[in-house]
Amino acid sequence: MLKEHEFRIGRNCVAAVNLIRQPGERKAPDAFDVWTRAETGRVKALAAQFFPGVVDLSGRNSKCVSDLGRTLLAAGTPVAGARFANNTASCVVDFACLTGTTLRIYQVIPKSIDLDRYRNGLEFTSQHGGLRAEWRDHLQTMALRLWILEIQPGLKFDRVLPFFILPINGAVSKIEGLHG
Repeated sequence: MLKEHEFRIGRNCVAAVNLIRQPGERKAPDAFDVWTRAETGRVKALAAQFFPGVVDLSGRNSKCVSDLGRTLLAAGTPVAGARFANNTASCVVDFACLTGTTLRIYQVIPKSIDLDRYRNGLEFTSQHGGLRAEWRDHLQTMALRLWILEIQPGLKFDRVLPFFILPINGAVSKIEGLHG
């Protein structure tokens, strides 16, 4: 089964997937990696405020598909860090909510967008209409998650709507000191 991080690595080099699957000595994370994960954690913690009553499943047996996540979604409870899989691939969804028959999945991205470029339609695409390279990875990851959830047995939904949660430069916040 192909995991989400293997998909990201395998797009550039298929041999790299076989390399990371081989058992070996794990490297200790460097200071930059630790800082990057901490900053991403801040954005995710802030994003969790959009989902009152969210149940975080990221710490619970993250190796297998989350049956608890399916149960909570069916009951209308938002979940964070739930793992889903089909026959060939698996992914972890940052946040998911089931409203009626629509499953909404959210991907938290610590990269900010410019509000003026977004209004002019130039944030995700170039002036010539091509996809910007810095967004390609995020959009392909979301497409993988959508593909996995399309064939998801055990949930009662008729469509999946993807969303990004990210900081916006130039937007006014109601929370004082949010930038800190």
